[in-house]
Amino acid sequence: MKKKIALVSINKDQLKILKKTFKNIDFDLINKIQNIHKYNAIISFSHDIIHNFIINENFLKYPKLEWVHLSIAGVEEYTNYIQKTDVKFTCGKIIQGSNVSEHALAMLLYLTRLNSDSNGKYFTAPTILQNKKVLIYGLGGIGLSIAQKCFSFGCKIYSVSNSIKPNLNFIEKNYTNKSFINDLDKFDIIFIAAPLTSRTQNYFDYKLMNKIKKGSYLINISRGKILNTDDLIKLLNKNKFTAVGLDVLDTEPIPKKHPLKRYKNVLLTNHTAGMGSDKNERFNLILMNIENFINGKKLNNIVSKKYEY
Repeated sequence: MKKKIALVSINKDQLKILKKTFKNIDFDLINKIQNIHKYNAIISFSHDIIHNFIINENFLKYPKLEWVHLSIAGVEEYTNYIQKTDVKFTCGKIIQGSNVSEHALAMLLYLTRLNSDSNGKYFTAPTILQNKKVLIYGLGGIGLSIAQKCFSFGCKIYSVSNSIKPNLNFIEKNYTNKSFINDLDKFDIIFIAAPLTSRTQNYFDYKLMNKIKKGSYLINISRGKILNTDDLIKLLNKNKFTAVGLDVLDTEPIPKKHPLKRYKNVLLTNHTAGMGSDKNERFNLILMNIENFINGKKLNNIVSKKYEY
């Protein structure tokens, strides 16, 4: 019997490719996710359409449903729902590694080289990256891509991951537990690149950030709620950091009168790091996963119930 897959916000050219590549699958374009009893999978490139389907737990109503794909990378708002089902959920993690890592490096280069006013007065003194010690909190697709780029600048790379990574010649040390906290005063630059989970929420609080080396650079490229904004402001008032870059905040969009906007050594970019032309990569993931799906193989980018991403 043919598998049936519902497609949300797939363009016609992509649909042609899918139908030509997988002739043993029935594909349907749908605008609303309702009365989908006949489908074995849903592939959605629209966050808005799939959102209510998940939070209303509608996926529990359809016994034939085996797989749901979300195009987004961060799925923290759905992990509680995903825990309740055997339906496999996949997402766009890793794919945005290039986009987000380039944005992260752009923020770092701005803060270390270009943070000045129209008269050429620098808010933070220019500094070189060569031989700087960089800690990357979260060594997934994005963190790994940041590590590679920082290494090309001559930085010494350290990472924090919840699992042992393969031996990578550009990483000096990978911490797999909280032991990195004891070394926080050794790093010149810290990137937050971990997903938001019950374990990482509010992880960078006053107690932790106060252990960071004075005069360092802190950049959060992941999720705003990993870092406690009020605690960060307290430390900024004590001149803890040379500069801070935040693509994400615990309140988004960033309010016009947010207190962080008063600090000239803080760069805010309003959650734009994931923007970019990664449509081909997203679609290639779909092609690979459909192939795996029909052949009973493990899907790529499965949302882990254990790790919540």
